[in-house]
Amino acid sequence: MKGRFFLGKYLIWVILVLGQLHGYNGCVEKERKALLELEKYIISITIEEYSDYALPTWTYNTKSDCCRWEGVKCNRTSKRVTEIAFGTLSLKENSLLNLSLLYPFEDIRSLNLSRNDYYYNQFSGLFDDVEGYKTLRKLRKLEIMDLSRNRFNNSIFPFLNSAISLKTLFLGDNNFYGGPLPAKELKDLTNLELLDLSGNRFNGSIPVQELSALSKLKSLDLSRNEFSELSKLQGKFVKCLSIAFIQNKRFCLHFAGYKSVRRLRNLKILDLSENNFDNNIFSFLSALTSLTTLFLRSNYIGGPFPVKEFKDLTNLELLDLSKNKLNGSIPMQGICEMKNMQDLDLSGNKLVGQFPLCLTRLTGLQVLDLSSNQLNGNVPSALGKLESLKYLSLSDNNFEGSFPLDSLANLSELRLFKLSSRSNSFKVESGSSWRPKFQLSHISLPSCNLVKVPHFLLYQKDLSHIDLSDNTISGTFSYLAIGKQYKTRSSPSTK
Repeated sequence: MKGRFFLGKYLIWVILVLGQLHGYNGCVEKERKALLELEKYIISITIEEYSDYALPTWTYNTKSDCCRWEGVKCNRTSKRVTEIAFGTLSLKENSLLNLSLLYPFEDIRSLNLSRNDYYYNQFSGLFDDVEGYKTLRKLRKLEIMDLSRNRFNNSIFPFLNSAISLKTLFLGDNNFYGGPLPAKELKDLTNLELLDLSGNRFNGSIPVQELSALSKLKSLDLSRNEFSELSKLQGKFVKCLSIAFIQNKRFCLHFAGYKSVRRLRNLKILDLSENNFDNNIFSFLSALTSLTTLFLRSNYIGGPFPVKEFKDLTNLELLDLSKNKLNGSIPMQGICEMKNMQDLDLSGNKLVGQFPLCLTRLTGLQVLDLSSNQLNGNVPSALGKLESLKYLSLSDNNFEGSFPLDSLANLSELRLFKLSSRSNSFKVESGSSWRPKFQLSHISLPSCNLVKVPHFLLYQKDLSHIDLSDNTISGTFSYLAIGKQYKTRSSPSTK
């Protein structure tokens, strides 16, 4: 009897101790109190009229489990905080984050300060009166930091360099001073695998030598900066890098840069859109045989399609050469032999000739955009063989003859369809005896010599945009009948 009484008291004591340690509703009490201190600080730097909206679920109610608070995630077993995301805040100008408030979160793996909507309401810097620049070294399990879309400047780099456990770092769209990228101040982040520095004002040469210290780097985003050149690539990260985004209005490659880029043999995704590249770029691209995704939008690539340069890029699944200066016909060889192609965008060029029928044999195509060219001849009904197609845009060309819409009837994945011609001899046949397997969200058929509203629209339930302008539609038809099926943002137009 005494044994049972002792065991009962012991169990009560254990429950009380665990309650103090973990809180009565799951989260660790020490960390719940730390979150409330963090909330108190955030409210102190929030614009007064918005203070009630700052972290509203973070409450002093002891029955509330902090692991369920908005922006907080915990380990399912230990109930320790592993992620903190502040979400949208309305901060006072020049607000700083006190890093010392993060000390209690020993298991934190992800810290997200992004998603602040207003330019003047964002974090401007970091500080720690206790540890100084070494703060983030104390958070030994921190692997992900998202500081994008704030007003941070170069003063944060010494703090970041102490976060040696980081694997992912987002710094896009901040308020850096411009000038060269201070990559040397990130040299200790040797575990970094992803680095996003997009949308800042860094200029000059990309500091390859300093970045080479990041030997595990796999993904690098330097887009929307003002870099003008790339020096010789070197270091271990040349072998690791598989994703690179370098969209810069002024960017060009000198000879040394061209030659060394060929060493990126493991590169799978490359975005060089909106630069000053011409056809010389293919002298190194042809060596990147692991590429699956290549964006070259809005450059100065001209002449016929570079068949020879693409013959070894057999792994390509996405190719974007839109808004360049390509001319001539689309070659039967080259593109049509890229059996893995899923997304092909050649829009906004000066391509001529007939639609290459061999494209209809690329059965994996999901996106095909040949709009805003000078293609002529017939639109092939064999497009109906591309059963994976989701996006098809052939608008603003010089097509002739007629095209029967019912040839697309079996494309069950199709969501967007655009077709138009500058030629008065082109006509779209809508028919009335067929029912499509697809549900479109967008259809655009201007200047197609339509004489009536296509009957198949009555079966479309998901349409948000419809354009039937510049046709010769006559007679009466019921907007109400179509309107019962969907809500449009733009109504059909008739002549």
